[in-house]
Amino acid sequence: GLIVRVNGVEVLRRAEGVRAGASITVEPVPAVIVGANELYVEAHPPQEAVGRAHALRIRVLRDGRTVAEKTLWSEPGTPVSGTFSLEIAEAAGAPEDRHDH
Repeated sequence: GLIVRVNGVEVLRRAEGVRAGASITVEPVPAVIVGANELYVEAHPPQEAVGRAHALRIRVLRDGRTVAEKTLWSEPGTPVSGTFSLEIAEAAGAPEDRHDH
């Protein structure tokens, strides 16, 4: 199974297994805010693979561009889990950036 939380808000939960190498996209994610954000990810390997170490690659995209990425690793026999902090800047052209003169 797989659990993803952003700033304490669960944005994805899958009870069924996820195939190795598969990409999972979660969008949009309203829990992401301008400023400091924290992602928590927990993935449980299938029973037949419990004795091996596993990795989970996280990529955060904004407008199709990678803004952050990290790889989390597990010890053999444990789930892959961890937190990932990232800072999100104000979008270019946001209303706060416009000045009417």
